[in-house]
Amino acid sequence: LVNLVNNLDRQVFALVAPELQKEMGWREVDYARMIAAFQLTFAIMNLGLGRFVDQLGTRLSLIWAIVLFSIAQFAHALVRGPTGFLFARIGLAVGEAPVYPATLKALAEWAPRSERGSAAGFVHFGVMIGALVAPIIIPFLTVHYGWQAGFILTGVLGLVVLVPFLLLYHH
Repeated sequence: LVNLVNNLDRQVFALVAPELQKEMGWREVDYARMIAAFQLTFAIMNLGLGRFVDQLGTRLSLIWAIVLFSIAQFAHALVRGPTGFLFARIGLAVGEAPVYPATLKALAEWAPRSERGSAAGFVHFGVMIGALVAPIIIPFLTVHYGWQAGFILTGVLGLVVLVPFLLLYHH
């Protein structure tokens, strides 16, 4: 579920970008900078995240990631210009980056060796479903409730997923 929401929220910006460009008068170069800021931050964060996850632990790493990427999604709904979106994208990258290393560590901690392939497939299924449902849900929300709705929904979903995670996941 964490990976599903993580990949759903990553899609929102691209799906509402045309609406944002019309409303805010962005140029293509502004959009490219925001995308590059996310990608660069995500890449740099991944360089040291294995150690971060190992030191903090799987549970705390995922709690930190979920809370941060949810807050970043809410922040997107509040900002009004390219600079604000650039910083919201950076915040999202910082929050999302620990998810993959922590998920892999959780898989190794929870799944017996003989079932890790199946568990990895299930985790990857969540990734793909998040990317698949975004183009269905987000345009609908944008048309009916405004571009902010997708960011708010994914921020809320992150916090909703946190509840069963807190209840069910222990080392």
